[in-house]
Amino acid sequence: MTGKKTRVTVRGIEFPSIASMCEHYGITRSRWNDALKRCQNPDEALNRCLEFVPARTKKVIINGREFSSIDEAACCYRLNPCSVYTKMSRNKVSAGEAIEQLVKAKNNLKTKKVKENS
Repeated sequence: MTGKKTRVTVRGIEFPSIASMCEHYGITRSRWNDALKRCQNPDEALNRCLEFVPARTKKVIINGREFSSIDEAACCYRLNPCSVYTKMSRNKVSAGEAIEQLVKAKNNLKTKKVKENS
């Protein structure tokens, strides 16, 4: 079953459907629907969608070194990015702090293994 095509005008451009507008601006329909619920008009909703920066693409600075994303920083330190996000959410810490804690834990684990083998 197909939905009714709704014409939408955003930033002075008229689109034949919401799907075509979302495709034009590179946003998902669910993000558009969520923004539209929170905003007063379509232009404001579009601005909200376009200004949104996902956590995975936020720049991170760790020990004075800048990374383009949390994933890149995690890979540089040979960590699983999911572990970093989990540490951030559970401990309410920044990406830098989460990575530092995980690296310390990883180094402590290596030290224990070396001592056990000696």
